[in-house]
Amino acid sequence: MYVPCTLIFPKYEKHFDIDKVITELVKHETVTCFKTAYLHGFMNPYSRHYDEVGFAQYSKMIEMFLRQE
Repeated sequence: MYVPCTLIFPKYEKHFDIDKVITELVKHETVTCFKTAYLHGFMNPYSRHYDEVGFAQYSKMIEMFLRQE
């Protein structure tokens, strides 16, 4: 049994190719990936890449997913 998993990626990551990682991950039927228009740390208010709009947008999405469980 596999647990559904949703992953939220930034638009760019200097340590790996996000598109390649997403391509591999979505081969698993229980994995969903989102590539955002924001930089790594956009949901962390202590990050220099924090983005209030991105935080609000993806927080709402996460809340919606949690309510579906």
